[in-house]
Amino acid sequence: MDIYLWFFFLGVFVSGQGLYDLKGKLLLMIFSNVGILIWAWINSTWELFAITILMMIAWITRFFKGDNRNA
Repeated sequence: MDIYLWFFFLGVFVSGQGLYDLKGKLLLMIFSNVGILIWAWINSTWELFAITILMMIAWITRFFKGDNRNA
């Protein structure tokens, strides 16, 4: 597994868990997920690609519905 993928996973984890009060949490989440999508597309890992799309939709929906106390 690539080191880039681990950095993208770390970005998703930090922005999703709310460990730090970051102002750009949504931006960090989107960039990290797009990075995972690009990595999965290049390496033909379609399961990771599909799961990332589903989780990205779920997190963005949660963010825009207002349930973002930890987001």
